[in-house]
Amino acid sequence: MDGNAVSSWLSERALRDYAGQRGLNISSEHSRLCDLDRVDAFARSRIEIGAKEMLDAWNLLVDVASSVGAAEFLRAERQRLDVYNHLFYLTDSAPVKDTRPECLTPAENDVVRHVLSLGLAVLRHYIREEEIG
Repeated sequence: MDGNAVSSWLSERALRDYAGQRGLNISSEHSRLCDLDRVDAFARSRIEIGAKEMLDAWNLLVDVASSVGAAEFLRAERQRLDVYNHLFYLTDSAPVKDTRPECLTPAENDVVRHVLSLGLAVLRHYIREEEIG
């Protein structure tokens, strides 16, 4: 991220070329794909996705919002930490299992869709594609 923008590249090679030209190092740790097209389709109630995919997207969008200073989104997201916590405990990320139901309720699913929609709007506002050269 540069200033108040989220940089984007068409491929990992383009990212590496961009970083190399600027003397930046890229960590060699394993990265996970967050398919934002699928997340967007879920947010628009077109498809269903799993709890891990929801959680990964929620975390990514919070990171983006924190980086660009999207305070309104962060306030709205913090008001729904109850649903985030339930989602967290439905994934393998949780150290122990929760006593809540094994799936989100329809109302909780709607909350997740709403939070992800808001986060995607923040991302769309701040994203820019980087050019090589």
